[in-house]
Amino acid sequence: MQALSFFKSRGRKSHIPLSEELIEDLARRAAMQMEQIDERAEELRRCVAKLPANQRSILQSRYQNNVSINDIAKRLGRQPQAVAMTLYRIRKSLKECVERALRIEVPT
Repeated sequence: MQALSFFKSRGRKSHIPLSEELIEDLARRAAMQMEQIDERAEELRRCVAKLPANQRSILQSRYQNNVSINDIAKRLGRQPQAVAMTLYRIRKSLKECVERALRIEVPT
């Protein structure tokens, strides 16, 4: 019990100084992660552009315009489950497209 009290009180009072090297390493890693995110986002845009117009329209309705699956289904004259399955297949296709493009770009 005393050990727990000691560490609790010490934790409030002390801090761990960060070395300049550690800060630079963290900044470098963060920059690399941001670059990777940007690359994935750009590939996603390219993959979305390759979709057939009807799939792109469903995707945009759902994710850009926040239209419910039920409303999309009514507009298309389809069952909500069918629209949900279509969205699932579109997402899966986009994921595969992005991963394929990134594998080609980055030689291992």
